[in-house]
Formats: sequence, C-alpha cells, structure tokens
Amino acid sequence: MKKYNVFKILGIVIALTILLSYFIPQTTVNYGSVAKGDINPVSIIDTFSNSITSFNVFISQFIFILICAVFYGILHKTGEYEKVVNQTAVINENNKGLFVVISVLTLGIITAAIGDIFPMLIFVPFVMAVAVKLGYKKVSAIAMSVGAILIGSTGSLYTNITNQMLSTKPETYLIYKIIILVVGLVSLIGFILVFTKPEDTKLTVSKENGKVPIIISFISILLFTILGMLPWNGFFKLDLFENLFKDITAFKVGKISLYNAFVGNSVSAFGTWQLFDIFVLIAIVSVLLVITYKIKFDDFLELSAKAVKKALPYALIIIIANIVLVNVYSSGWITTLISALAGKKFNLFTAIGSAFISGIVYPDYSYGLQFTVSTIMYTISGSKKYYDILAIAYQAIYSAALLISPTSVLVLIALHYSDVKYTEWIKYIWKYFLILFASLVIVLFVAKYGFTVSSILCLIIVLAVSTLLVVRRINNVKSTMPKKEVKVEKKETKKTTKKVSKKK
Repeated sequence: MKKYNVFKILGIVIALTILLSYFIPQTTVNYGSVAKGDINPVSIIDTFSNSITSFNVFISQFIFILICAVFYGILHKTGEYEKVVNQTAVINENNKGLFVVISVLTLGIITAAIGDIFPMLIFVPFVMAVAVKLGYKKVSAIAMSVGAILIGSTGSLYTNITNQMLSTKPETYLIYKIIILVVGLVSLIGFILVFTKPEDTKLTVSKENGKVPIIISFISILLFTILGMLPWNGFFKLDLFENLFKDITAFKVGKISLYNAFVGNSVSAFGTWQLFDIFVLIAIVSVLLVITYKIKFDDFLELSAKAVKKALPYALIIIIANIVLVNVYSSGWITTLISALAGKKFNLFTAIGSAFISGIVYPDYSYGLQFTVSTIMYTISGSKKYYDILAIAYQAIYSAALLISPTSVLVLIALHYSDVKYTEWIKYIWKYFLILFASLVIVLFVAKYGFTVSSILCLIIVLAVSTLLVVRRINNVKSTMPKKEVKVEKKETKKTTKKVSKKK
C-alpha cells in the first residue's frame, strides 16, 4: 500500500545497515588518529536501543512536526484555510508557471539565507495544496516545495556549524555559492515547467471575508523566521539586534528583569534563533488564531489531539530515518568507507563522493558534517588549504543527494503526506538530479581549479544533454497532443443547361 511505502523503504535501509555491519570492519577516529578495528555488528536489539537514542537526539524535530500539525488543525477548524488555498490558486490560474517560479525562488532563497531546511517545512503543506489545486501532479508539488528547499540548502550562504568546524568565513567562495544557488533554482524551475503539464482547472472565486487573519499568520511566520534565523552578525556584521536584545533583557524593575519574568531565558535575539524559537513563534500565532476565530477551549483540545494523532507517523519518520544514522555511526563501517575513499591526499572527488555517501546515510546535516568531515580531516595529512573547498562541496553535494536519498526526512514526509511512492518520486526526479549533480561538479571544479579544458567540455556536454532532454520532451508532448480533424465539405454543383437559340 502507498500509505506505508515510506516506512517500508526505511525498513529496507535499516536492514541494510545491519547487514553491512557484519561484513565491513569499523574504523574509529579520535583526535587526529584513525584506527581500523574488527567487525562491530549491529544487532536487531541494538537497533531498538538506537531508536531510543534517535528519539532523544532528534526530539526537537519530532515536536516541531506535532506543533505544525496543530497549527494546520487550527487553520482547518476556522473553515477559511481552504478558501485561502482556493483564492491563491484562482489568482495564479491564468499563469500557473508564475506560481512555480514564485514558490521555488521564495523557498529556495530563504533557505539559503537562514542556512536551515527544517523550519521551512511549515510552508510545504500550503504550497503543495495550491499546486495540486492548480492541476499539478503531486510529485511536481513536492519538487516545487521540498525540492526548492533542498536546492536552497545546496547554495546556503551561511552555515554556522560548517564555518565553526572548518574555520571558514561566510565570504569564502561566496560567488560560487550564489552560482550554485542560481543554477539549482533556475534548473528546477525549468525542469518543472518543461516536464510537467498541469491539468486544466476551473476555479471559482470565494467572496467570503475572514481570510485576512490566516494570510497575516503565514506572512508573520515567514517574516519572523527570516528575522530570527538570518545570521545578521555572522554574515552582515550587524549587531543591532543583539545589542537591542541585551538592552531589553537588562531593563529591570527592582532586581527583576521584566523580559525574563514574562518571556523567560529561552527565546534569543534575532539572528541567533534555533528550531525551538520557531516552536514558540508558531505556538503564539496558533493561540492568536484561536482567539481571533473564537474557537472554544474544548474544541481546541479536541482538534489538537486529532492533529497530533494524525501527525505521529510524520514525526516517526524523523526518528526511524535517524536510526540509520545511529546504526552506521555506532558500528563504524561507514567511517571505514569514507577513510578508504579519502586516502592520504585530498582531491575534489574525495569531497564529492564522501558528501554523497553522507547524504544517503545521514539524514541530519550537522551530524553528517561532523562525522564525515572529521574523518576526512584526520585521514588526510597535509595543510588545511582544502578546508574551504571541502566546506562548499559538502553542503552542495550533501543537499543535492537528499533529493533522492531514501533517508531524506523532508522528502519522505512529503511523500507520506501526498501518498506518493518513493519509486514514483525517483522516476520523476532522476533526470533533474543527474543534470544538477553534473552542474554542481563542474562549478566545484571551476571553484577549485579555475576554467580548464576539462571543465569547459563537461559544461558543454551538460548543456547539450539538457537541451536534448528538453527537445525530446517537447516532441513527446507534441506527439501526444490530439490532432484536430479537419472536415472538408464538398459542395455539390448543379449542372444547368442553357438553351441557346440560333438565329437564322
């Protein structure tokens, strides 16, 4: 059944992690030393134990899914959410391609700016609902929402953990990050527009009032997410918000800080927000919606319980996917593969291959970076000159790999939400992924070595293949279009005989 397809895929991947742990020996990396050891198998019992570890580590993401579910439960309870979706679709009905462009650019650029993919998940159900309303297939709706978020991550302009671990600066390879972002987003838009034809739709305009609070709630969440998570000080060297936050928290009545008394110590200044701060933001917006639409407390509790129950499978996807992470890390066999791939001397293929493997087995960026990059750093001897290119290569290839990874949390949640099989998604996205991957490799080689003959030839090949795919698609569309039958009416001509009188 499609309903449980995602969990079957995760079950297969977990089984593979257990099986491989019985054949590949472990490798440990500790403070600069790499030591190969014996086989360290992960048993089924260990896997159950690792599920507890996964839950404890990723509980914040688990709770985030539940909070998002309650938020959307409130939206549906108002009776106005469907009207907002319909109205948005009506506005874009005559130019559906424009909706694709706006959605992909908005989600992609904001993700690249804040450097985190998970908070953007709050907007995915809305974008997908409008896309389906406009006649797009579910796989296309996933591509223009979750796909755009992952592409935004490939060209992330500021990733704090990457900068800390590899001692890189925000401006390092900035122009190439922007190129990666532009190439990814433009190619995704082109792929959706060329390879997806939306069905014809006839939407009716809803004239009822009451939709404004819902529109304001989405805009507020979007703006505060940008304000809160955009690294103002780290990227722009702007400490305005941090200084303002210090002044607000320092204001006291007697010996008590009013801010700490009413808000507490958990919420931080703009520019330093984490996923927890987004919890609080969505919770506040949800409460305001309950008050605005006068939803009774008993009804709120009932809809919250239903929403949480419905969202549990999506939250469990996070925990189950990250069992793979815990399994491969605890057994140590993935470290063996990456250290063998790295060798003793750095090359760009090492970074690309390691990042791709990391994207398959590590659903979480921060842990994947930590485990993978530390292995490369301690395996390869020599200078630290490759750290900059390693940073940009890892984030680009890792995020691109999440488009097809069987452990990609955002993709799996979207697939389960839209009741689409994993194989259907791969069948749809593989052409785009190959073009994207080849393009990223070319950009990375140019960033590392400059414009060489090989990189130019590769670029020409990628462009030629892309053009060929587009032309082939257009021809296929033309061949499947129904031909108009032209009826030729034959006009009957009546023969008339003229009498000619001869004059004598």
